[in-house]
Amino acid sequence: MDSLDKTTKTVKEAVIALCRRRCASGGFYDDYAARKKPGFVSTCEGLECILLPCLEFKRINLKSLLKQFPKLESCFHDDIDYLINRSKISDKVNEFEFPGDPYLSESRRITPKNQIPNLDSTAFAVSTMLHLKTVIKRENPFKEKFPISMMEDLIKNGLSQIEKKHIENQGWPWGGSSQVSHIYFTWSVLETLSDVLEYDPDEELFDKYDSLKAAMNDTKIWIEKNILNNMAEGKDVGKDITQTYLYIESLVSLIILSTDKYLKIADFLKHLLPFCDEIAEENVFAQYQIEGKSATLTDYSVIPLLLRGLAAVFLDFGSNDEFKNRLETINYKKIIQDRFDHLNQKRTKEHLWAFDSEEFELYYTERAIEALIMYYNYKYGHKIKKLSLKSFKNTKEFLGKKQGIN
Repeated sequence: MDSLDKTTKTVKEAVIALCRRRCASGGFYDDYAARKKPGFVSTCEGLECILLPCLEFKRINLKSLLKQFPKLESCFHDDIDYLINRSKISDKVNEFEFPGDPYLSESRRITPKNQIPNLDSTAFAVSTMLHLKTVIKRENPFKEKFPISMMEDLIKNGLSQIEKKHIENQGWPWGGSSQVSHIYFTWSVLETLSDVLEYDPDEELFDKYDSLKAAMNDTKIWIEKNILNNMAEGKDVGKDITQTYLYIESLVSLIILSTDKYLKIADFLKHLLPFCDEIAEENVFAQYQIEGKSATLTDYSVIPLLLRGLAAVFLDFGSNDEFKNRLETINYKKIIQDRFDHLNQKRTKEHLWAFDSEEFELYYTERAIEALIMYYNYKYGHKIKKLSLKSFKNTKEFLGKKQGIN
């Protein structure tokens, strides 16, 4: 294909805009933010916006970006140094703590002391360093200049925290001393574990993969027993937006974990699909209260989440006749296409994204790019010999072969 398909073109335009922004500034941050300084999680998000497309699209690669933006290499060095120095607790030992700035703080004034370490930040940091390490080793002729060993230390430490924080027979909490599983943080961790299983196939970065495999299977059973039934019954779908968010995050989690409960998922979709236009048209958001803290996470990215969840489930079950028949006459293909078109309408003038379509938001842009990667797999997967990371194909094969899941 000589010309770029629409999805690749859309993502490439965003990557070019992000590279241009990064080379002209001191880091990654949002237009609307009063604090024009990089944060820990926002730095991860900005890097992911560039790294994921380099890993997922043949027509987007780091070599061409470095040629177009020579300053980008030094920016990557600065970002790596920032993430490592911001999270490393001691120069004497390889110990890291992953702060939630600029999103998770116990007060409006952002300082290193009031940032709340949490598993979402941990997951972001592990994925970002893993993606950067993979891209550098795959494409960059200057890989010897990057601190690969320090990047690996961060990955290992983050995976160790994830492994230790799992709650037996449940999922993952927000962090701290919490023993209450939260689907938002569980979803975030599972996304990262799917990355790790893709890019560390020889299990070189961590020595407790058996424990992580057991945790993932525990989590699948927990979601199926405690959340999926409510999803299938449509409890509060389209009425309580935060609950609807959590259901879609649960949906993606189950796809990662290779559930076989596809008829219950079809029942959930029968409740969700008729509300998609209504949910997406409103300026809705989800708020996640952090247990025992005054901090609250606010998330406006419902349109990317809808597209990503629907593309994931129909990529997985779209060829299953029993699954499709359960949906009766619902035109799911049109609904998914509408979500794709709507997401493109949310772009800013420089081809990035924001929930208000005016000012650039980094989190929303990162989620949009992830959604477009999944949509690309959904739309063109039958033509691709090896589906990309975000199809979760490797995770399914891994869990199926090692754990005997059908």
